[in-house]
Amino acid sequence: MNALFIRNAKSQELAYIARLAGEIFPAPPLLYHEIHRLPPKAESRHLVGFIDGRMVSYAQIQRRTLMYGRAALEAACIGPIFTLPQFRGRGYATSMMFQLVAYMAESGAHLALLNGAADHHYDQFGFSAVWPYYTASFPVEALARLRPRAGLRALRPEDLSEVADLYQMHWGGRVAFSRSPEYWLWLAQRDRLHLQVLDDEEGRVDGYLAMTSWNDPYIELVAHSEDSTLTILAYLGRGLQEQGHDECRLFLLPDDALLAFARSYVAVTVGAHYRPIGGWMARLLDTSGLMQVLLPELTAQAQTAYPDFPAQQLVFRLQPDTVEIGLKGYDASFSRLDHRDFIQILFGSLRPQALAIRADLSPDARQLLEMLFPPRMAALAPLDWF
Repeated sequence: MNALFIRNAKSQELAYIARLAGEIFPAPPLLYHEIHRLPPKAESRHLVGFIDGRMVSYAQIQRRTLMYGRAALEAACIGPIFTLPQFRGRGYATSMMFQLVAYMAESGAHLALLNGAADHHYDQFGFSAVWPYYTASFPVEALARLRPRAGLRALRPEDLSEVADLYQMHWGGRVAFSRSPEYWLWLAQRDRLHLQVLDDEEGRVDGYLAMTSWNDPYIELVAHSEDSTLTILAYLGRGLQEQGHDECRLFLLPDDALLAFARSYVAVTVGAHYRPIGGWMARLLDTSGLMQVLLPELTAQAQTAYPDFPAQQLVFRLQPDTVEIGLKGYDASFSRLDHRDFIQILFGSLRPQALAIRADLSPDARQLLEMLFPPRMAALAPLDWF
């Protein structure tokens, strides 16, 4: 078998790669279609693999800022990554991943993120599941019977700042990507994306809906009131009913304001789905840099809930494969976590109580972890999926 030759993609190859991604993935997110037209300030790298002069593999890394409270974490985001169907099973994707991991380790990013396919074992590269797919499902027939209380209209340029404010208001308290004004402008300029808004009685933007088609699984919506919730859901229900769909399935977190408004009017099923292999996964890259950014946020949130929290005694000892956490002079408070457990504790997919069952944590060590890492929701809004 010939060795895979890997190099950086040329700009003139990106449109072809975007077309391939649209063909290979059954329902690709918006960013897959826009590989050749990413935001002007996007820090991205495109790798292509060749066999005998033919392009057979592709991988992309984008740099994004992941907000963890007030801490801004630098994330290297992998996606898409693929090999042409007729060349699969020969280890080419594995070769691409080794190149990506080596590049990311030198990039200065704090961690790496990917949305892994179910047939790839990313754990061999140090990745662990960090959050599930959160979904909310509605019966389309019931949505179609709702009475809209306002009207959706096309986004105007002057709406962008208010739409960005809504996103920040509803997503800013979660672990999610930040979106710059330039990113919002880029989204608004995508011909493939239909961005609609609705106004409140005072003419302010009260909600938005973004989708590429009625078959788009990555619909993003924010509703700031009961009126905007009923209007958006009624619009979706009638449109999906015309397309012959029975269910409206959205990627929404259980704490989304829309669900609080909607459940008085229509049945909703909320779910959290983890895959045994794949899904949203992460691995640490720069543990020391990560902790420098995180430590002020962790101690601040601990002191908010526990005013007497002894922040000056807090110790993080970073080893190549472990993170040790405890209070200086108090041995019973220390726990030693491997990177897999630490990153899952960090993002809330593993709770200290569950870890204590298999890791033999002392009660004091468990309590300290609970103070530092309270339950939190982590997810990406659909327009940020990769």
